[in-house]
Amino acid sequence: MTIRWIWFVPSKICMIFASRMNRSTGKSVV
Repeated sequence: MTIRWIWFVPSKICMIFASRMNRSTGKSVV
């Protein structure tokens, strides 16, 4: 259970952060 959260939570944060950057800049930054 904990192992899943270790990578599941950060991945969600990264996705949210990437989406925010995408919307603010309007360009896909990898």
